[in-house]
Amino acid sequence: MLAAVAAGAGVAAPALLHVANVLGPAGHASEIRPAVHTAVAWLVATAAVVGSLVAATVPVLERRAGVIATGYRPQLRRLRGVALVLVVLAILAGLIAVGSPAHRLSQAWHSFTHGYTASAQSGSRLTSGLGSNRYDFYRVAWNGFTAHPAGGVGADNFQALYLRSGTSAETPRYPHSIELRTLVQTGLVGALLLGGALLAALLAAGRAIRRRGRQADPTRTLIAAAAVMPFAYWLIHGSFDWFLGVRGAGRAGVRDAGDRLLAGGQATRRCRAAAPRAGNRRPGTNAATAAALAASLVLFATLWLSQRAINDAVHTWTTRPAVAYAELQRAARLEPLSDQAQLLAGTIASREGDYARAKTQFAAALARSPDDAYATLELGALTSATGHPAQAARLLQRAVNLARASRSPGPP
Repeated sequence: MLAAVAAGAGVAAPALLHVANVLGPAGHASEIRPAVHTAVAWLVATAAVVGSLVAATVPVLERRAGVIATGYRPQLRRLRGVALVLVVLAILAGLIAVGSPAHRLSQAWHSFTHGYTASAQSGSRLTSGLGSNRYDFYRVAWNGFTAHPAGGVGADNFQALYLRSGTSAETPRYPHSIELRTLVQTGLVGALLLGGALLAALLAAGRAIRRRGRQADPTRTLIAAAAVMPFAYWLIHGSFDWFLGVRGAGRAGVRDAGDRLLAGGQATRRCRAAAPRAGNRRPGTNAATAAALAASLVLFATLWLSQRAINDAVHTWTTRPAVAYAELQRAARLEPLSDQAQLLAGTIASREGDYARAKTQFAAALARSPDDAYATLELGALTSATGHPAQAARLLQRAVNLARASRSPGPP
């Protein structure tokens, strides 16, 4: 099954990486939408094929689980030996390919500490070396932690800190590292809590693997070890990237650590024994589950349609502003809790010289998000231009106060 997933990812990878190349300095705005649509099509197609293959394979594996558990212990030992040999050969091949390891490490460290270069900006970001601004992110984060070691600078205040102390043109919200993000934002208190939680999860996973190993059941041992993989990947990836901001991936990693690693075999059996049988469920349970699933699908479809309408408006407003306004109005109806559509409509109207429409749109945006500094600033400027200086002064002062509050580095 893992081979099927890897094959599907490999098939879709060129289309997905092409999106990153188009968004880079060498890309063109006209190429973005076709590249994204192509990548989504490949992703959906490969996911459907791999999902169908896995769904067809799992029942066969379940029927053969007893045979695998009792008759394949010698084969499993041989597989471990083969895997070890392959790892050694891969390391040797890598050393031969890269030449002198010391020279390559020196080059990698130089590109890492000196940020983006011309060579790093060409080609795929996955094959252009270690050139990035992460070194500067890490430097600012560590300095922020050493300045406020106990409680940090406050949750989500790294961006303001980087705007003051960073040297690159980027404006990162996070330092691209779970550990440094915890240190700079919550200090030693948050770091100890996070470290304790991660250590407890890993220790519990080790106990689950050893317990199933003592039960002379190799398949359960392999399943317990496999359950560690999503959590380990989430932790490793998040140590060098903003993976923590991807909520779906974070939920999956932590869920596997909590529900699958920490739940031992006896606890799982107790839960199964205590769970009601399918025939004893209340009649309304299935209906409630179906209703919740339908509501989730409707919500997802609504948000997707709203964002698509906004994207269409972005690409049509320069040539067909009336169509763009209609798309933004539809997006605002589909997503009543967001002010994105009104902000974009107000900005377009300001550039088109339609100040009455712009004031209406920015006022509508403030009705949804009263603390939006941009909408307050634009509405103040438009109010001043239309001859209401006193009201404009109040709005502009409020915009200044909101902007200062958003840049606050948090508690000392």
